[in-house]
Amino acid sequence: TSSWTHLRFSPHRKRLSPDGWRSRIQKAHGLAPKGSPADLSFCVYATFGSGTDYRQVLRDYAGRLVLVHFKDSLRKPDGNEQLTPLGEGSHNWQPIAAACESSGVKWVFAEQEQWDRDAFECSTVSFCYLNKVLNAGKNRL
Repeated sequence: TSSWTHLRFSPHRKRLSPDGWRSRIQKAHGLAPKGSPADLSFCVYATFGSGTDYRQVLRDYAGRLVLVHFKDSLRKPDGNEQLTPLGEGSHNWQPIAAACESSGVKWVFAEQEQWDRDAFECSTVSFCYLNKVLNAGKNRL
């Protein structure tokens, strides 16, 4: 028999609504064979501006959300959104990290799909910021 140990599901914000996320994750979770362990990943960024409350998702799936990814952004003067390294955008990650910890999340990571400068520089900035946030709040994810 095969067993699933990880179910990765990260809906895009355009298709994310409070009920949409819940119904999609329930459907995806139902794909795992009955009785097999399945844990979930979650993109907090996808909830911003969608009407979905990341805190509620973390509470609803506490203990099953093992991996959460953070993505930061700024609104540019032309109205478009620019992805940024963590800490250079408009989101406060300290309470999000604390909510992840209290929900039993084991791993968080920074994600950035677009860069306005060297990708390795962006990764370094995000890594340093994430360590600062986790250490400042004593979050030990």
